[in-house]
Amino acid sequence: MPSSHLNWSSDECCHWEGITCDRAGRSPIYHWPLKASNSIISGGLGMCSKLCIFRAGHNNLFGVLPDDIYNATKIEEISLFQNSLNGISESIANVTNLNILNFNFNQLSGMLPRSVGKLSKLELLLLQFNHLNSSFPSSLMNCTNLSELVLNYNRLTGVISKLNFSKLSQLTILDLGNNFLSGIIPTSICETNLQSSSHYYICSATT
Repeated sequence: MPSSHLNWSSDECCHWEGITCDRAGRSPIYHWPLKASNSIISGGLGMCSKLCIFRAGHNNLFGVLPDDIYNATKIEEISLFQNSLNGISESIANVTNLNILNFNFNQLSGMLPRSVGKLSKLELLLLQFNHLNSSFPSSLMNCTNLSELVLNYNRLTGVISKLNFSKLSQLTILDLGNNFLSGIIPTSICETNLQSSSHYYICSATT
């Protein structure tokens, strides 16, 4: 099927395709799965000042996030799992209220933006099964509210023992398996909630 653009051009975003507002037309606004075939994410989202949650998983969306989405500063969740998206801009740091960033099963490649480390409210970072092939960004250690960090099945490199997890005291799930990390498991892991959880996988990440 030919590629298509989603229709997000009217002045009132509550009337946009796939957008649902509450009865009063106020936030939160949810973007539910579109089942859009071979589509890019159209510009215009940044004009929707009420946008709090953007969900469009299980589609065939491709390309990158439009630049103006980083102007939607009220967004708390971006969940675009199981698509074919290939990039996140350093401007993601502008979305300061972001709690959840879910790009599981996409085509992300290159470097994970280091500016993700500026997202102080981020709780879930889910990027498994992509093609990230840079060094592991130590800036993630500044995301002190992280409870789930899932980066397995990428091509990340670096020495895991150099990372200081002590700031991530809320961390309960950590999966770095099937990357190209080296070194030994850092002792700072003991300063997180992982000690009371069985949900951490690092050994399979080392080479």
